[in-house]
Amino acid sequence: MDLRKRSVTAGRAWWAPRRCAPNFDICDPHPVFVAQHATATCCRGCLETWHGIPKGRPLDAAEQARIAAILMLWIGRDAARRR
Repeated sequence: MDLRKRSVTAGRAWWAPRRCAPNFDICDPHPVFVAQHATATCCRGCLETWHGIPKGRPLDAAEQARIAAILMLWIGRDAARRR
């Protein structure tokens, strides 16, 4: 699965409205996981605080695309930095 698709697929689960935060596996080295935390797109609380996207409703397609673009930009920059 390519990173862009994983970003959106993983994001749908993480960004879904929920009452309790999920348990985070901080040892997960996957680039999408790292990027979500580096860009404050890891949970609905961060999306609301840092990106102005309110909690309590599903993300629309434009918001999902914007978040995926933010993640891909960060991943690309991080990969370039590591070369």
